[in-house]
Amino acid sequence: MGQYTLRSIQLSDFGRHQMLTIMAGFVDNAQPPARQRAIDNLIKLHGIDLTTTSSLRYDPTLTTRDGKNVNGDIRIGPGAFSQDSHWLANVVFHEVVHSDQFAYYADHGVQFGNRATKSEAERIMVALDECEGFYWPWRNSGALGLSADQQASLRREVQLWLIEIDDAPTVALARKGDFEQARLALIKRWTAENKSNP
Repeated sequence: MGQYTLRSIQLSDFGRHQMLTIMAGFVDNAQPPARQRAIDNLIKLHGIDLTTTSSLRYDPTLTTRDGKNVNGDIRIGPGAFSQDSHWLANVVFHEVVHSDQFAYYADHGVQFGNRATKSEAERIMVALDECEGFYWPWRNSGALGLSADQQASLRREVQLWLIEIDDAPTVALARKGDFEQARLALIKRWTAENKSNP
């Protein structure tokens, strides 16, 4: 993990077939295959790395949120198409950041249980993950072509998740964009908590 840098869409890209397929995904009542092509081509144009993503597909039944990621399997819902291609690229990028987080936890031996009550370290990890998921699209808002309102929306989400983290050392690292160090410290806490509460 670390820094994320995306490719900006250039003016010359607008005459390409890929851009036409992206725009076709935003036509009223666009069919799922058209929306899937829009997602796939935005990934290619922005150079979004899918190394840790197992699958990424459009799901017309995902109506409660714009996107969802379960252990690297990403679904993008109709809500991601409610604004424009820039917002869609942000939603996809947000979910891809979560794929990297899942891979990182797996590499460090962290397995989250399905129990309703989470440990304190798990609670903070969830908040940190969401904060990071909004942070990187916000930091790459120029490359994504996000409007001022879209950027403000992402910045607001980052701030809200920083409040939710509610752990001074983790917040300090997240504010600097040092999510890896914050995550490593939380993994140590998680390991200690699980040893004392098997």
